[in-house]
Amino acid sequence: MYLGVLIGRSVDVTMVYEAAVEKMERRVSTFMPMQSRHDMAGRVRLANVYLLTIFSYLFRFFLMSEATSRRVLKSLKRWLIRGTVTNMARLTAPTHLLGLATPLKDLATLNMAALLRYREAIPNPVMSGDYSMLVEDHVEHAAISYVSITGSAFPPLSAQALLMENLLHSDGTAMGRLARTFSARMKRHGRDVQVKPLLSNIASNALRLPAKLKPELRNHLFNIVHQCVFTNHRARNYGTTLACEFCGHHQEDLQHLFIDCVVAREAIDAMRCHRGPLFREAAKFLASAKLGDYLFETRGLKVMHMRFLLSFSLAIWKTRRFYRVALGATPPP
Repeated sequence: MYLGVLIGRSVDVTMVYEAAVEKMERRVSTFMPMQSRHDMAGRVRLANVYLLTIFSYLFRFFLMSEATSRRVLKSLKRWLIRGTVTNMARLTAPTHLLGLATPLKDLATLNMAALLRYREAIPNPVMSGDYSMLVEDHVEHAAISYVSITGSAFPPLSAQALLMENLLHSDGTAMGRLARTFSARMKRHGRDVQVKPLLSNIASNALRLPAKLKPELRNHLFNIVHQCVFTNHRARNYGTTLACEFCGHHQEDLQHLFIDCVVAREAIDAMRCHRGPLFREAAKFLASAKLGDYLFETRGLKVMHMRFLLSFSLAIWKTRRFYRVALGATPPP
């Protein structure tokens, strides 16, 4: 062992990562009793800070094997995802591709950027067969993978953050994964629509939001777009009543909660009487907003209107959750 890393003729990459993976699995087990206290965005932040950082040192020398990566992702999924609310592909989607305000760091991208950080240029990297235990081989593998994703060689002597940004903005697989998950969701909910134009509208609207949008609103957008808002209709398989928490309507879904519910309508009426002109303008728009607007599926939404939709729906949702907790109910995943 040298500087905490196993070395020797009989050592392979899987063995090198074994102790770190076991440490992460133990840490996940200690986190599990706290899972219900954190929302999805909070669990992702904890994973980025306390789980993935366990591999930071090893990522600078060795590429993680596929078998080890699957094991790590399985453990991460145990902590991050409750039930079938979402999947790992959505959690790692970059912010500009309908991801969280602070997305889950992708293992492969993080590993690649860590290996190439502050490295000199490699004129002709060669892809060998299996990974050896030579750091130079792993760096060359990472350099070739970088070219395949971005279409150009990695910038020499670059910081890890810059390499990560280049990889995330060049990787087209994220949108492909999102298209597949959207398609599956539409079929599951019985919506006969073309997925690609719909996803294009949502992504186009989201891209026009300011980069400095409040993280709370960005995470709420993620929950809305990815159907992670657990209305009683959405959570019906968890033993909750279907009735609206506010007015007792027989079915609480997004259409009812944000548009039809008496609480939402009265909130909009109150905004009409507000002294601030921005509130009155918001009330005027929200009074005629459709569900497609709240889901960002309407093409060409104005930035101000998107802010109105996010702020209003988040306020309704937070009030509804507070009301539910005040009544002593346990929220679903």
